[in-house]
Amino acid sequence: MAVRARSRRRPAPWLSLFLLMALLACLGSLHLATRPPTGRVFTPQGPAAGALVSPPMRSEIAVTTGRDGTYHPPPSNQPPWIVALQGHYLAATRGGPVHLEPVPEDHPETPWINPAPGTSPRACGSCHPAALDQWLGSPHQRSAAGPLFSALLTPDIRKIQKPSPWRLAKNYPEASAACVACHAPGASSLEAELPAVSILGGTHCDLCHKVKDLGPGTLGLTHGRDLFTLARPAPAGRPVVLGPLPDSTRENVAYSPLYKQSLFCAPCHEGTVLGAPVYTSFSEWQAWGGNQSCQDCHMPADGARHHHHGMTAQLARKQGGLRTEWSVQRTPTANRVRLSLRSEKVGHALPTGQVDRHIFGWLEARDADGKPLAPLERSDMLEPWSTGMDHSVPGFLLARWQEKERPGPTPFWSPGGTWRDTRLLPDQPRELEWLFPPEARSFHLRVEHRKAWPAMLQSLDLPLQGQVLVDERK
Repeated sequence: MAVRARSRRRPAPWLSLFLLMALLACLGSLHLATRPPTGRVFTPQGPAAGALVSPPMRSEIAVTTGRDGTYHPPPSNQPPWIVALQGHYLAATRGGPVHLEPVPEDHPETPWINPAPGTSPRACGSCHPAALDQWLGSPHQRSAAGPLFSALLTPDIRKIQKPSPWRLAKNYPEASAACVACHAPGASSLEAELPAVSILGGTHCDLCHKVKDLGPGTLGLTHGRDLFTLARPAPAGRPVVLGPLPDSTRENVAYSPLYKQSLFCAPCHEGTVLGAPVYTSFSEWQAWGGNQSCQDCHMPADGARHHHHGMTAQLARKQGGLRTEWSVQRTPTANRVRLSLRSEKVGHALPTGQVDRHIFGWLEARDADGKPLAPLERSDMLEPWSTGMDHSVPGFLLARWQEKERPGPTPFWSPGGTWRDTRLLPDQPRELEWLFPPEARSFHLRVEHRKAWPAMLQSLDLPLQGQVLVDERK
């Protein structure tokens, strides 16, 4: 009896394709699991953990080296990649081992680089003309040349008609070094006198871009240049420019995240001098607890990879600042004026900076004939010592000052006074109100910012002037 052979059923085509794809996936995962690292990053001390590896000008997709310095390439089509680690020059790599070179130790004998084009092969303005122009118009460039600062620190009073209690260098010469460390940080730490007025006299480009880190010292008590760790190369050594970009393609660039942190500003904007809290901007910012840095407001973006180098309060005011809203309610018996003050998008007290700065505003009411009218109540009045006027006026004062036997500020270095602080704090608006006679027909609100008190300016033979912030009529 014949036995018929059993036919074999062939698997469906889709099943074969599925099995093939599964096999390839397993082989691919096995390959990835065993693939060696693309590269390792080293410093002279050994493997570098925490280094950033990114495509040129694409640090937003950077990868970070592991504990042993290894990295897998960032998601980029092709190398080279840029390797960045704080305190080291940037380096390009196409894979394999990368040996980073540390930035140099500081050599104080190395001259500062003049930023003006044509003065040096490495002049900052040759490649960054917009930043140079912005800095040339900034308070940082004039930090050692302002008339008020020069008057405070001029020790020789032979040309002064009268002695002044506000002349710091005459009364406390030992404090001058603390002032010069911030206002003329390019000078030697052994010098306590202002340098000659020049493009390098104030806080200049080369100094800021030679800051490697903060060194030993106490923030607020170690001032400016004396708290910075600088990295000036030897005169014949490799040049270096430190900055916030970990993906730059320029030569001789070193990376430091400090340049994007408020801590970079702190050595010059937090300071106690002769026991007085002269600068408190950084500690005010810390107390605020916001997520914006000083640079976010005072160095806003000026292009895809550039930031404005004016570093002024005017730049910050474009985003926020003092906001005033006021109204007049007229009745048969009185005119009620309400004023609301608030600090908008500001991460410190208003005003901040040097202790003698202040903001004041006053209201003026006039009748139909233009005659000024006094308020019915004397609440919230400004005395002549705060405005420089010859009479009291209705208004407000935002300031911090030391007061002694009589109302009004005394030099901050004069011991034994009581400190007053009426400044506007973030997220703490203030409401004010005045009553004026019913015959008032027009009202004028004017708000000014001044760098010094009227008595201080008069004593130093300087003009009484301020910056107008608000000038409105109803």
